[in-house]
Amino acid sequence: MTTQLMVQPSSLISSGIRMSEFGDIYLFKFTDELQSRFEERTKAL
Repeated sequence: MTTQLMVQPSSLISSGIRMSEFGDIYLFKFTDELQSRFEERTKAL
């Protein structure tokens, strides 16, 4: 049995990133929760 220590990036597609179609391209936006997490982590640098 292997313990998963990190979040798989593909899991963020459904839970942390919103995709929107804009003409022929797709735009993405982080959810508020994921954006807050990102900002907290970048402050530590």
